[in-house]
Amino acid sequence: MPITREYLKNPNLPEEERVQLQAKLDRCMANDEWANKIFKKLAVLVISYPGQRAYLKASIESLSKLGYFIAFTYDNYVDPKEDSVDHNFYMPDKEILDKIDLFILPHHQTWKDVNYPYFWGAKWGANALQGFDYIFVTEGDFVLDKPEGFEQLFSLIGDGDIMTCGPDNDLEISSGAYIVKSKVFLQLVQYMQDRFIPFEKYEQYQELTGAESRIRAAIRELNLKMISVPGEPTPDCTHDLKGTWYDLVGLRHIQGELDYAFKKGLIPPHYKYIEEKYLQEIYNYKLVKEYWDTMDMNVLKNWWHK
Repeated sequence: MPITREYLKNPNLPEEERVQLQAKLDRCMANDEWANKIFKKLAVLVISYPGQRAYLKASIESLSKLGYFIAFTYDNYVDPKEDSVDHNFYMPDKEILDKIDLFILPHHQTWKDVNYPYFWGAKWGANALQGFDYIFVTEGDFVLDKPEGFEQLFSLIGDGDIMTCGPDNDLEISSGAYIVKSKVFLQLVQYMQDRFIPFEKYEQYQELTGAESRIRAAIRELNLKMISVPGEPTPDCTHDLKGTWYDLVGLRHIQGELDYAFKKGLIPPHYKYIEEKYLQEIYNYKLVKEYWDTMDMNVLKNWWHK
């Protein structure tokens, strides 16, 4: 028998049974907190891999504040030929998985760069989210410092098919963050698939290097409408935080910022965006934290890449 709120109003219902049924009803209704997100016109797709675990917590926490359905696709580093490797060594933390609504883990891939895993994340994400009108696609080391401005940013796409955080040019677009119509996203991943699989197709289209160039070529050949946001776009992998996406939603590429600051002798992003246990030793979390706690520039002199 289904549990309904009306049934619990029965005055003849024994109190012990009422308590038990109320607990079950509460659990059923708690689903609405995430399930009702399917009625919104936009969903979020995060395409990530274990190398971004140091930034995932900050990324997912900021994205969850948008209130949209979040699908999370994750590259599978666990080779079935290696019996001694444990999934737990590579998986995201529970507190991260608790904040997403759909988790997608493809088959282990032996491809040794980011292009193939990114394609599979995009492909299964596009198929899973095709019931939404739009998809906000981003990666697991990007954060939104001002998620409250997302609706204003979203409005800028207008009648366009895709709008990226930039910079865009004739050869490639930024794959770090973009908003795309779901039906268009399916076209984009099909375009990539036709030039990836089987391997002879990859050999045939070697001029298309990364996902950025493949998506840009697809936009051109499919005659899609790409929207360039007003003002300067947010550059990828740089310290120069400016542009429409940064102004409206505070978009930041934390891994890119950290690496750029380390190599160029600049101030790193705050350690609140970083989990020490997953950060590469080369970036020395303790010195990053010490700088932000003391604001002593002499600390950074010992941190910068020599």
